[in-house]
Amino acid sequence: MQPLSEKAKGKQRADTTPEDVFDTTAPPPSRDLMVRFTDGVQDLVLHIAEHDSVRDVKAKVRPRPLNL
Repeated sequence: MQPLSEKAKGKQRADTTPEDVFDTTAPPPSRDLMVRFTDGVQDLVLHIAEHDSVRDVKAKVRPRPLNL
């Protein structure tokens, strides 16, 4: 078999297995979201995961009552 040219090497199919493509041990992607209030309250930084819904984010913003 004749060796491939540089151009032909770039057209080969990638040899990857699902384990190479998806790292199941890595945490899901997430972001920090900063909520800035207009009334002078300190900024609120929320850690938002990829699977969080709008309802989840709103629940993180709302203050929780203290159980005294």
